[in-house]
Amino acid sequence: MILAPLVRKVESADERNPEKRSRVAGFRAAYAFGVSQTDGALLPTIGVALGGPGEYFSRLKRLVREHGISPEYSAEIASAKGMSWGKKIILVPGMVPAKQSSTMVPAAMKKQNEDDVGCHECLCTKCAPH
Repeated sequence: MILAPLVRKVESADERNPEKRSRVAGFRAAYAFGVSQTDGALLPTIGVALGGPGEYFSRLKRLVREHGISPEYSAEIASAKGMSWGKKIILVPGMVPAKQSSTMVPAAMKKQNEDDVGCHECLCTKCAPH
């Protein structure tokens, strides 16, 4: 499925030149059977970690450990790239460091937020920070 433009004919406001022009009025979902049936520039890829984090990856892992969170690896969580559980961040093994970093940071922030405000699911006194 793609976003297809809704094109409308618009009359010119200039009375001396009453030509009709087209303009995009919105978008709608439409089926496309192949890229060859579309035109225009390709859409950018969302959520792809590129490049290398360099020394920052080891610093990120050290920071996570300093906050009592244990980064671990398990293939059992696939198709997820990573998840946080208790004081653990579990990542799929074999990911490049850039992807590990982009997966670990949100999980670490989620854990930090839970530590700051308690369990975000129930906010009960049992889960609240001491």
